[in-house]
Amino acid sequence: CAKCNLSYPDEKKFCKNCGEPLISDSNLNQKDVVQKTVYEDKLKLNPLDISVLQEYAQFLFSSLLIKEAIVVLLKIMAIDANNAFAPDLLFKSYMKTGNINDALDIGEKLLLSTPEDTTLISEMVDIAIKKNKEVEALSYLNRIIAINPKDKEAWLKKATILTKQDNEDEAEIAWQKVYDIDQSNSLATLYVGITACKSNEFEKAIDIIDSAIKNIETPNEKNLAYLYYTYSHIKANNFDLQKQPATFKKVDFRAFENTKNQEIKHILGEIFFYQGSTKKFDDAIYLFQKALKYNDSEIYKRNLAEAYYKSATFQLENYI
Repeated sequence: CAKCNLSYPDEKKFCKNCGEPLISDSNLNQKDVVQKTVYEDKLKLNPLDISVLQEYAQFLFSSLLIKEAIVVLLKIMAIDANNAFAPDLLFKSYMKTGNINDALDIGEKLLLSTPEDTTLISEMVDIAIKKNKEVEALSYLNRIIAINPKDKEAWLKKATILTKQDNEDEAEIAWQKVYDIDQSNSLATLYVGITACKSNEFEKAIDIIDSAIKNIETPNEKNLAYLYYTYSHIKANNFDLQKQPATFKKVDFRAFENTKNQEIKHILGEIFFYQGSTKKFDDAIYLFQKALKYNDSEIYKRNLAEAYYKSATFQLENYI
């Protein structure tokens, strides 16, 4: 596909990604058809001519005949295992065809001769991420960071992977690095704010998260921002029931119902306890029950019992 730079089996007619007709030999312009024939005739005379094979492989690749290019490149490497030209173009060809495993293998070989090629290493990172090989991706990212400690994209990808793995301590370090390099990065700003909240620096957390929250585009992270922003307000005001944060209604608490994160469970317990303290009777009972779901606290149990007692007393006095 000329638009998406993707290659498909011979029987395919249209690109799955964009729907455009695929290029084949019959789609080549007349000049390229003639050029292809010239290369083929030259190779009939000398099938092992490395220089012609290299030119032919480059021609096929540039003409988006990627599968044919791969065959020629593999032939070059079979003839000359130390050929310097073929591996790089073969790597690019595997990437274009989505042949990730082969791309990873050939990329490793390329890195032996160019160990500090950060562009290649970055491509290897992307391959590893696509294959869900997070350990390998982190290893490549650490190589990039060792070469260039201020590579923002490397730190950003590392922070994202570590956060996904729930490796909080290392993730905090990585997000701080992104923030130090680029304070306009909204996700890094959010996680630096979360770190401040975890350190009981609630006023600082409010200021940092507030500066990022409007620029966060992903729903999950935006919801997380509202959660920590709300919690920081509650803690900063020492659970003052007269100073309820306006962001209460913006938090989608359903998204955290099955969380395994102990920190978030603790926060949910405190928030629901705080909300329960502002309500009466059945509403209070409901919220104290939710608080207990996330934090089996004696205080929560006592307040739930009191809410039941007050509700029962009210019903006795008014309805019986």
